[in-house]
Amino acid sequence: MKLFTILQKNLRLVFRNWTTFALLVLGPMVLILIVGFAFSGDELHDIILGVHASKDANITSVTDALASADVQIMYFPKIEQCITAMNHSAVNICADFADDFSQEGAITFYYDATRYNLVRYILEYLKEKVALSSEQVSLQAAEQIFSDINQFVEDMKIGQQQVNDLQVSAVLLRQDLVDAHDDVAAAQAVFVPKYMLIKDAQQRLNDTVMRFSETYGESANATTIITDLIALQETLHDVNTTLTAAELAVSITPFYNATLFEQVHNALERADSEMTITLDTLTSTGNVSAITLQEATIILNQGNEIVRHLDDINTSLAETEQKLAHHIVNIDAGVINLQGLSASFDVYITQFSSINETDAERFLHPITAGFESIPPEADKQKTAIVFPIILIFMLSFIAILLSNMLVLNETHSPAYFRNFLIPVNNVWFILGLFFTNILLIAFQLFVLFVVAYFSFTINFFMNLPLFILAVIVAMVLYILAGMFFAYWVSDRQTSLLLSLFFALIMFFFSDIIFPLEIMPKSAAFLAQFNPFVVAEDLFRQILFYGHDFHSFIFQFGILGLYIILFAVLVVVSYYGNRKRR
Repeated sequence: MKLFTILQKNLRLVFRNWTTFALLVLGPMVLILIVGFAFSGDELHDIILGVHASKDANITSVTDALASADVQIMYFPKIEQCITAMNHSAVNICADFADDFSQEGAITFYYDATRYNLVRYILEYLKEKVALSSEQVSLQAAEQIFSDINQFVEDMKIGQQQVNDLQVSAVLLRQDLVDAHDDVAAAQAVFVPKYMLIKDAQQRLNDTVMRFSETYGESANATTIITDLIALQETLHDVNTTLTAAELAVSITPFYNATLFEQVHNALERADSEMTITLDTLTSTGNVSAITLQEATIILNQGNEIVRHLDDINTSLAETEQKLAHHIVNIDAGVINLQGLSASFDVYITQFSSINETDAERFLHPITAGFESIPPEADKQKTAIVFPIILIFMLSFIAILLSNMLVLNETHSPAYFRNFLIPVNNVWFILGLFFTNILLIAFQLFVLFVVAYFSFTINFFMNLPLFILAVIVAMVLYILAGMFFAYWVSDRQTSLLLSLFFALIMFFFSDIIFPLEIMPKSAAFLAQFNPFVVAEDLFRQILFYGHDFHSFIFQFGILGLYIILFAVLVVVSYYGNRKRR
């Protein structure tokens, strides 16, 4: 009963002061509602994906899978340009398609590791989409592969039939060559004896011409000469018949020389004609002296010409016989190879014919995705990645609470009324407290920077002047915010609680825990102007990428407007506080 009475008393005290009631009861509820509103999103939005690919790469199916209503695709001619845009927060992630993407299917994603809370969601989205796209591409490729395999099997069957036909043709050609070889060999067997007779007759005719004046000119027997010439003419007739048979055998081979045979036939015809005239002369006169030395020489030259052509024919027949034998051996080897090729076709046709749609899993997931952090050393420096968050968190809370307490100590001091009696402009009192906060907070931040540099190897020197300027601007903003709450609310506890709630709202309504791209779009739109978000973005980009001042005009402009706003509120609340005194 006593405990219940005490509880009633305490509740009456809470509800008696509406300011205390609002801070202790409604304040946390408002904070919970704000946090719930900010954290109620679960889908990525306002994501820009930078893409670089060669002109010949077919990436439409992949980019269509990656794109959506909340993910836009932006193309870059060079991957370096995309990475630069990502460093300036113009794009969220870069995709570099390999030059041989159509064959290898390799994609390299470059992500901003300094935005670690957003990266996790983007990578999950990309892995899911790439896997889906990979499966879609795989199924399409599998269908095409099956179609190609079926066509390939049909082509192999046609090729096998052509090989079999070629094998049959080769066997027939071999038989033709064997027959031609036999014919040429038979022609040689007939030709060579006749050829030797011609050679012998040539020698006898030569001797006849050499001894013409001595033997035939004085005492030669006409009957003997006529007999020799008739025997020579008959031999020429036999050679001509044999030569025709040899030409017929050789004409079906690729080594047939029609010109050579034509020359021999012409020579034989001329010799036969001259011998006929000579025989007619001898037969009609019976006088050897009727044969002049010139006529005998002509007959000898014709014989020599015939023998020369016959020598070529004899050589040609021998070479033809050798080549035919060589080609028969080659055709035998080729037939064996064709038989082996036909057997290989049988094996491959059997193997490929067994492939069907149930083997599609062999072709799934042809796309391989790699992920690289920017900056490259970010994965090894986890503390460095979160340092901008640590800095803005400590800076905001220290500046707001310290400036609030210093102003409250000043305004609640018994000697505060003396400020009204001193003939000094009131602005100097405000500036005095302001610069006091600057010195105290600057000293604390200096200690933090020294520890961060030597213990966590934080590099402050990529653009140190701009980094110091960003720190000063953020410090001024939060100092003015704390001073405003101190002048506006006279009660110590209420002022401190209000300052604390303001800092907590700024913290939870930022992208420190939940990235803006996951928040509801309306919450993300408001949160992007949160000084906590703007300052953290400034620190992060300056520390890791060292951009110049022109890259941050928008951020510095927003913080400048907040500073002007809180400066005006500080002055107005200061004079309002004086009136209450």
